[in-house]
Amino acid sequence: MYSIDKFSSRLISREKIRQLQVNDAFFKLRLIIPAYPANRKMSKHEILKSAIRYIKIMEYILSKS
Repeated sequence: MYSIDKFSSRLISREKIRQLQVNDAFFKLRLIIPAYPANRKMSKHEILKSAIRYIKIMEYILSKS
């Protein structure tokens, strides 16, 4: 049986891994989404807004084809 400290430590470790995975996904999304200027740091909120805008533009272009 796990003690409270070991249990808490495992939860914290899992949360750190999850957060690293989320950050990695945002990093990869940032590389795909065109942004101006490209070297500008973007918040997660800005990355999501840019991704949504980009998808809407692509949908519009495809609907006109």
